[in-house]
Amino acid sequence: MRKQVYFCDVCNAERKVANHWFIVSFVNGELRLSCWNEEKAKKKDVMHVCGTAHAHTLVDQYTASMSGKEQAGSICQDEAVKVG
Repeated sequence: MRKQVYFCDVCNAERKVANHWFIVSFVNGELRLSCWNEEKAKKKDVMHVCGTAHAHTLVDQYTASMSGKEQAGSICQDEAVKVG
């Protein structure tokens, strides 16, 4: 069986074993950021990013695209963000 090779969708870097990669998907207009999962990574509708900097790049692009759909600053106005 041949091993699947993954590349970052932002910089095209090849995934190595020790890398800290993430999976990004867009579901019903929502951006979903997940820790690396080999089974999920195989799906055609996900993006692969090689670290937090490129995960931030995709989040920035997503929020910029939302500003055209909703007034700037009101996207998450009433939403509390929980970390940890």
